[in-house]
Amino acid sequence: MAASIFNPAQLPDKSDPDFNYFGNKEIRLLANFYGKEVKVDFKGSTFKSSPVLEADQLISEWPVFRRALQKEKEALISSKSLKKAPSFQEVFEAMLLSDAYSEIFPEVYNLAKILLALPIGTATIERSFSHMKMIKTRLRNRLSDENLTHLMRIAIEGPDLSEVNFNEILDIFKEKNRHIRL
Repeated sequence: MAASIFNPAQLPDKSDPDFNYFGNKEIRLLANFYGKEVKVDFKGSTFKSSPVLEADQLISEWPVFRRALQKEKEALISSKSLKKAPSFQEVFEAMLLSDAYSEIFPEVYNLAKILLALPIGTATIERSFSHMKMIKTRLRNRLSDENLTHLMRIAIEGPDLSEVNFNEILDIFKEKNRHIRL
């Protein structure tokens, strides 16, 4: 994945000859993806979206940012007494909290915001489909979309138990004429 160039653990040491070339190919790939206009044809209409980033500026910011990333990595290691490199998220959060980065590296800063907003994995989506498969069985295949949505929300998020009055629920069950002793 192209975004892995922002992972400080993968950043080579400054003395490594590959340091000056690290991430050049990936940053071009990200610049081409986020720095171009997108056209979509839908039912006879063409929709255009403007580029999210200025591609050329992002590519020109990368070599200087790479050095800043190395310094940020070293600073985080020394300040937190870490034995390993800080995570991608720790470095980007430090960047996003600093106004200096947004002024010096505006396009890298914008790319950082985009990459932090993207889901890293598909576990949440897979979990949702797994819950849907358990809810919408062969016997319940006629559930309306609204009911399915409500049941999915309960299955995934669970009911808000802070608003449940358990004593009231027990009273309702006690009022029923049952053969079960409570």
